[in-house]
Amino acid sequence: MPQPPQSSSHNSGLSRRNLAANSTQSLAALLFAGSGTIIPMMVLAMAFVAVTLPAMTVLILLLTSNRSLMEEHVNSKLTSAALGLIILLSLFVAWETAQEFLQNLNRIF
Repeated sequence: MPQPPQSSSHNSGLSRRNLAANSTQSLAALLFAGSGTIIPMMVLAMAFVAVTLPAMTVLILLLTSNRSLMEEHVNSKLTSAALGLIILLSLFVAWETAQEFLQNLNRIF
């Protein structure tokens, strides 16, 4: 009686890649099947990141300025000032993003 062919490691890797590709295609089809809801979800995710960025940056500034936590790696005054400028710029971007998102909310949903 003939023996069934043994699967090589190359074939098993190929089948795993095919499985991953099929899973990705299925996920993409599922997202796009909802009448184009992927674009509003992406816009909402980007708006969320833009609005939460200032809070995360403030936390980073507080942590890296704490001498008891950072010891000799604590921020210098110049680094703290640069991070403060980044916080101000991210607040501006968050404000602009929130305004634009709220104005276009009716079009998105």
